[in-house]
Amino acid sequence: VMKLKYGFVTTVKGGIIGIGSAIPFISLGALLASIDLFKLVIDAICNFFKDVRKNTFILVPLILGIVVGFLAGSQIMTYLYPKYNCQIVLFFVGLIMGSIPTFASDIKKNKKLFGSLLFFLIFSIFLVFCFVHNITFNINIDNLSNTIIYGVVTGIAILFPGFSEHLLNKLFGITSFTSFFGNNNFTLVYVIGVFIGFLLVCFIFKYLYKKPFINYILLSLILSSVVLMILSITSFEYSFFCIFTSLLAFLWGFLLSRKIREE
Repeated sequence: VMKLKYGFVTTVKGGIIGIGSAIPFISLGALLASIDLFKLVIDAICNFFKDVRKNTFILVPLILGIVVGFLAGSQIMTYLYPKYNCQIVLFFVGLIMGSIPTFASDIKKNKKLFGSLLFFLIFSIFLVFCFVHNITFNINIDNLSNTIIYGVVTGIAILFPGFSEHLLNKLFGITSFTSFFGNNNFTLVYVIGVFIGFLLVCFIFKYLYKKPFINYILLSLILSSVVLMILSITSFEYSFFCIFTSLLAFLWGFLLSRKIREE
């Protein structure tokens, strides 16, 4: 019964993450970190063959939820996102910011000067990055070597907290990575590259989780993600309805995040 409950709850969490991932500039990695699943995923992938049954049970419900949530979210957001962009984004801002008290509490227990400097460095670099324009790179994905490189970078961007494939696609001039599959002869190579990118992120964070300043890094990446999300808001209006529903969406997301972390 406990396993069934865990599988169901994890699938629901994955569904929420999947829906968020369907929205431009919302980071899958930041969502995983905000509801306390990022380390679990990193450990399950890095140590997969040490306990295949256990790690499969961890990953399959989550991946299933993310895939279903992403596919459903992509269809739903086609109609809702243009009109309710502000409310939707602020719901996920609240969901991510609900994790900040936990990170702040952990940092308070283990204050590090180097961690503080690292936090401000990462956050400052990301802010500069957010406000710098005209840095688009165009690559030819009909070339085998470029395709696998793009796949690796896409995999890193999808899983790395603070980044997203939407941001990457904006930089590389490709509207959506899903459009890649119908327009390229190297789809399998691209998928392999994405998988390699996932593994790189996992092993990087497996190493970082052993360091006392990991919470500083995660907090800086999560806050950077929030800034990027807020900058993506396009439909805000100075009306009672918009302000009230936006605040309500933010509060709902924040409280849901706190509740999920308690599960």
